[in-house]
Amino acid sequence: MNIRRFMNVNTKITSPINEPSELPLLKKAGANEFYLGYIPYEWISTRFNFMPLNGRERMFADFGLCNKKELEQFNSNDKDKIYITINGHYYNNDAYIFLKDYIAQILKIGIKNFIVADFFLIMMLKKWFGPKVNVIVSGDAGVYNSEAVKEFADLGIKRLIFPRKTNINNMEKIVKETIHLQIEYEAFVLNELCYYSGAFCNAFHCDELLRICRLPKVLVSEEKVIKKENFNKRKSNLSSNTDLEQKKIGNTGCGLCKIWKLSKIGINSLKIVGRGKNTKDILMDIKAVDFCLQMVENYKTEQEYIHMVKNEFFPEGCPNDCYYVD
Repeated sequence: MNIRRFMNVNTKITSPINEPSELPLLKKAGANEFYLGYIPYEWISTRFNFMPLNGRERMFADFGLCNKKELEQFNSNDKDKIYITINGHYYNNDAYIFLKDYIAQILKIGIKNFIVADFFLIMMLKKWFGPKVNVIVSGDAGVYNSEAVKEFADLGIKRLIFPRKTNINNMEKIVKETIHLQIEYEAFVLNELCYYSGAFCNAFHCDELLRICRLPKVLVSEEKVIKKENFNKRKSNLSSNTDLEQKKIGNTGCGLCKIWKLSKIGINSLKIVGRGKNTKDILMDIKAVDFCLQMVENYKTEQEYIHMVKNEFFPEGCPNDCYYVD
């Protein structure tokens, strides 16, 4: 039984999904919404992976669906919970022509939600399809202040994903300053925290080249070494899904102990990163986030809640990659 259904907790869990058959399992674990990449053969055959359709140039792993019939397998009652990612920062003229037909075909299937990073494409979607499409502003769009939110609200946007680097105090400020716009907000909570800001990252994430986020690095602040990474254990360049490290909650990015505060400031959805991950790993993440959401109303203070989360998940210490460092 999912306890959250009987509690006054409105925050949703947004989960990656790899194929339609996973959806019942993900729902049972506690997820409410599901996002995926869909890259048809027509795109691959003309652009290969030089221009990313949804922010994933990898052809071997973390790829997404490539067959329209797979999209059609989603139950009609679930299609309003499916979100298609179109996370490229920009496209050329020919690609925009392709995208118009691409989105029209998806709309015919009954899926109308699209996560989009490119500002021009967002404008064109509203021009081409009007209210038929529901556009969610991607975290890679780089919206860092309330004035930017207002610009998107003028286009009829009702939902926005905060970039990974947004701290909670700034989120709260933006939510308060835009509450009259009735915007829904989504925040990252697990996995794939990166040193770099997605909106300004022009590195390739492909099979042929080592990804920039996998290069050895040292994080220094005021001449103090904060963190070192060399990824010696990660033998595969293809995907974090093929790493030799055993999956652990939050080991590549964690914000579990901040769920109490995120829900209190008005975050509507918590995003779990993990396109292409093993289903059992995604389920593990969903259950962890769902548990933390269930426990929100049981604690009056944030510190009590943080103490509970750390005892429950990290008795030997928190992971190194904290999404929301105070």
